[in-house]
Amino acid sequence: MKWRTESKKSNYGNGDGTVNLRSLSVCKQWDSDNNSGYQVNTTVLDGADHMGILNDDRTIELIKNIIFK
Repeated sequence: MKWRTESKKSNYGNGDGTVNLRSLSVCKQWDSDNNSGYQVNTTVLDGADHMGILNDDRTIELIKNIIFK
């Protein structure tokens, strides 16, 4: 068995500081045909990080608008 001797490299891409943008964008591929008939809307909140989004006023407003519409 041979072990790798070269150092491993990490490649960082765009995203929210925790999840890569490519993974964050997967839900944009969902539509009513492949989501049990439910409509999916996506919203980009510029400057929001992965955990901070939970306390972001824009997130709260979006959720309230969905619940109370």
